[in-house]
Amino acid sequence: MSDDDVVRDAGGRPDPAGRPGGSGAAGGGVQWDHLRRIAVLLETAAVLDRRATRTADAVHADVLRERAAQRRETAAQLRAGVWAPERHVAG
Repeated sequence: MSDDDVVRDAGGRPDPAGRPGGSGAAGGGVQWDHLRRIAVLLETAAVLDRRATRTADAVHADVLRERAAQRRETAAQLRAGVWAPERHVAG
């Protein structure tokens, strides 16, 4: 998964029922997008950690682990409400 895939995944997706906003409740789409961004960041961090354990290059592994830590920190900030839910956060 590339950084571009993460950014694309962090964007809004249509609701399966075809309603804009991604939620059945009025105004709930922003919260679902917020939670989805947190999930994408944490999933990406896990992928980066797995890639770091598989590489034989220590420098590359350190970079991957650092990127994973950055994504976990961003997810923690989103959970804590440091970032506004409307603000786009790249994964």
